[in-house]
Amino acid sequence: MRLLVLLFLQAADPGALSQQAKTAMAAGRFDEAIGLYSQILKSLPGHPGILLNLCLANHSAGHYAEAVKQCGLTLQKDPKMTPANLFLGAAELKLDRPERAVQPLERYHAAQPNQPVGQLELATAYMMLARFGDAIKLYDALAINTPNDPRVFHGLGRAHVDLSRQIYARLTPGSAPWAALLARTKFEDQQYKAAAELYRQALKMQPDFPGAHAALAEIYRQTNEPALAEAEAKLEKNVPPSGAFAEAIGHSAKALEAFQRLEALPPSPELYDIKAEAASMKGQHADAAANFKKAFEMKPNEARYERKYALSLSANRDFEIAIPLLKKHAMPFELGAALLESGDAQSALAPLQAEFKKNPVKPGLRGLLGRALLAAEQPAAALPHLIAAKANDPDGAIQLQLSRAYQRLGRAAEAAEALKVYQSRQAATAPR
Repeated sequence: MRLLVLLFLQAADPGALSQQAKTAMAAGRFDEAIGLYSQILKSLPGHPGILLNLCLANHSAGHYAEAVKQCGLTLQKDPKMTPANLFLGAAELKLDRPERAVQPLERYHAAQPNQPVGQLELATAYMMLARFGDAIKLYDALAINTPNDPRVFHGLGRAHVDLSRQIYARLTPGSAPWAALLARTKFEDQQYKAAAELYRQALKMQPDFPGAHAALAEIYRQTNEPALAEAEAKLEKNVPPSGAFAEAIGHSAKALEAFQRLEALPPSPELYDIKAEAASMKGQHADAAANFKKAFEMKPNEARYERKYALSLSANRDFEIAIPLLKKHAMPFELGAALLESGDAQSALAPLQAEFKKNPVKPGLRGLLGRALLAAEQPAAALPHLIAAKANDPDGAIQLQLSRAYQRLGRAAEAAEALKVYQSRQAATAPR
């Protein structure tokens, strides 16, 4: 009995619980740490240090809304808890709220101006808000202080590209600088005929437009017309560009330099992560999966890489490998989607229903659940989910499922109407 009392007292001791929480955090058991820090708060309500640890644990576990709440409470209790600003801003970024992330991240940066994590998070916020010039200043500093971080050069390259595009968007359509910048893009895509026409358009409006004759000369070299190339080269006056055109091509050159430095970096999890995300954006899911796998192999304690690997495998329809990983990482929505796409609607129901119970407003969930129920021969149960999902159905796919559900329930008129809506939306979204 005495032993039980001692164990109870030890378990309730904030110091012992804090040590257990630190151990859990170090081992990546973030949900366990959350429970322990929450228990400590019962003994030490409002303690800013424990609130900050709870914020960090929630952020590490991916519970970003809760992290925002706990970081806010931390700063209310003690505005001098500077790290809370960093985690607050980082969590807001994860929730796609850069406008709310900037202020705490700027406060953190003011207090810790040379802290790379704070600089990188603030640069990310500026990028999301299209404040590319502000982002470039931070990336330039990071390039000096953290020259082997691929995220820096990827961000720097993107910032210069986006700033160049921003400048281009402000130009008068059809003007000489506008035509010349568009010509550069066409040339990079090896659309030499279109590029040549645009350069001639620029020269027609401004006969001495800097670099246009040299660019035409290069086009003729690429198309094996040396005589024309030589003639154009002689016409170039080698006057340096100026104004918005010079700014835009300057940013393009700096973007290229940043991307070249990125490619020259040694392999790292962050580099593979960047390559994987770029492949995903292009729909190259096999390449994305391969890079996420490399990232996870280099850093096996970083579970997010394996989760991204699983999602890329699923997008590439490699369900045999993806499904066990989705189960391992307790991703019910993604698991249900993979099972459904693999043809196992019956097995998809349990994870999708569990997700619906926990988060009924999750985007896309009701449509998936409706599809799964319909495929599992439960049209009556599928119907309310499909009706709820049809509010966001630009291509009519949900309307097609609705039509099938109505048909199986013997509601022919409603089935015909839903099918008609599906066909009209398909026609409206078909490639022209």
